[in-house]
Amino acid sequence: CDEVKKGDQLFEVRDFQTLDILETGIAPHDGIFYGITQFPTAKPDQSLCSVVKAEKLAEAGVELEAPRTLL
Repeated sequence: CDEVKKGDQLFEVRDFQTLDILETGIAPHDGIFYGITQFPTAKPDQSLCSVVKAEKLAEAGVELEAPRTLL
């Protein structure tokens, strides 16, 4: 999973014979690039991946405090 920013290019769908770009996938919002299709071929407008919204709570390796319980 990779972080992406709104407007980042995610993929291209190309014509087999001419290699013309038929579609370009752009991240609709900041988030995590997730759920990539396993199929090597695609049609225009086919769902190929997802970008999920996420909130970074801390940098990698930083330990978070456990939430307090009311018990």
